[in-house]
Amino acid sequence: MLAGWIGHVVNAWVTERRERRQYLHRAESERLLRLEERAGKATALVLSMPNGKYPDPELSEELKELMLDGGRFSRHRELSIYIRDLHNEAMWLAGEKRRYRDTRSAVTDLHDAFARLLEELKVLRGN
Repeated sequence: MLAGWIGHVVNAWVTERRERRQYLHRAESERLLRLEERAGKATALVLSMPNGKYPDPELSEELKELMLDGGRFSRHRELSIYIRDLHNEAMWLAGEKRRYRDTRSAVTDLHDAFARLLEELKVLRGN
């Protein structure tokens, strides 16, 4: 009787821990997916920004959230660095476009930063 009760308690504890791990893994996967979407949207918006114009409010909001993501994902050091790199490159390109400067190298740098971020996200998701 006591052994059956102890077995039931242990089984419940193990099940609860497994479900909690699954929930945390699912939540982290969703966070990483939202980050990937935000980074892609910010990259597309800054690339489509016309020369001589100030960034529109949507781009400004995406860049602000991307900057904050650098802190939100500070537990993943490499990812945090790549987020900040992408944010910096996007800001640099927006500034260069606003000043009518040659943006070819800044566009290349932005694409490289985005590719590094995607590669790190792939590693974290285990793909």
